[in-house]
Amino acid sequence: MHDFSVGLSAERDVAHVRLTGELDLAASDLFEPVVGQVLWLGVPRVWVELDRLWFCDVAGVRQLVDAYQRWREHGLAVGLHGARSPVRQVFTLTGHGHLLGIPSTDP
Repeated sequence: MHDFSVGLSAERDVAHVRLTGELDLAASDLFEPVVGQVLWLGVPRVWVELDRLWFCDVAGVRQLVDAYQRWREHGLAVGLHGARSPVRQVFTLTGHGHLLGIPSTDP
C-alpha cells in the first residue's frame, strides 16, 4: 500500500506544497501534476513543507530536485522546509543537502 499525499494551497504571493507520507517513484503520479499547478497559480514563491514526509528515497529526491529546478527556471523563489532526519540524510547522501540548507562536507 502506498501512503503519500500532496496538498497545494495559495496565500497571497506564495504557493504552499505540503508533502505527507512516503515520497518514492510510485508517488510521482500524485506529485508531478502539482508541480505544474504551482506554475499555473502565477505566484512568485513556492514553499514546500516536508515536516510530514517520513520517507523519501532517491527517486523522491529526484522528483523534488526536478520540481525545484523547474520552478527556478520559471523565476520562482523556492524553499524546502522542515525535513526530518531520514529525509535530510537522503538529500545529503545524494549531494542535494544544500537545498535543505545543509552545508556541504566536501573539502
